[in-house]
Amino acid sequence: ASPKEILAAADALADAHVPVFNVSSNDDKLRTQCRPNLFHVPPSAKMLADAEAQWRKAHPDAKSVEARAWHEGFVKFSARELNRRWEEATGRPMTDEDWAIWAAYKLVSDAIANNPEADAEELLAYFHDEMEFDAVKGVFATFRETGQLRQPLLIVADGKLAGEAPVRGVADSEDLDSLGGERCQP
Repeated sequence: ASPKEILAAADALADAHVPVFNVSSNDDKLRTQCRPNLFHVPPSAKMLADAEAQWRKAHPDAKSVEARAWHEGFVKFSARELNRRWEEATGRPMTDEDWAIWAAYKLVSDAIANNPEADAEELLAYFHDEMEFDAVKGVFATFRETGQLRQPLLIVADGKLAGEAPVRGVADSEDLDSLGGERCQP
C-alpha cells in the first residue's frame, strides 16, 4: 500500500483501536505522521541509510553496501531455521517484505497469546509499552513513539551478507536508536 493508503487505513480504524501494521513502506514521512494504532515493521529509509553509513565508517573500502531487514544467508539467532521453514513452504528465499509480513503476524499472535483477554485498546497499549518482540535478530525489538519497530539491520556488502547494524565500533551494538529515530510531527 502507498503511505497515503496506510494512513487512511489507520485513520479509518482509529476509533475502534484496531492496530494497523505497515509491512511494505519505508517512507520516512509516514513515520512522522504518528497514529496511535499504526505500527511500522519495515525499517525506515533513514534507518537503512544510518546502517549503511555506520558500515562505511567502519569499513571505508566497502564498495557496494546495502542495509536490509532480512537476508537468506542470515543464520544466527534461529534465523537458519526460519529461513529453512520459509523456503520449504514457499519454494523461495525470504525477502525483506516477507520478513515484515511474518513479523507482523508474529507480533499479533504473541500479543494475543500474552494477553488472551485483552481488547483492542489494551493490545495497542501492550504494543506501545510492554512488548519485547523476538525478531530472530539477537535483541528484542520494541516500538518507538512513531510506531517504528526498533530492530537490528543486516548489511550486504558486495552482494554478500557482511554484518549487522548497529555496527560495533561505530555505535553500541544494542543501541537500536542509532538507526533512524524519526520524531512525530504535529
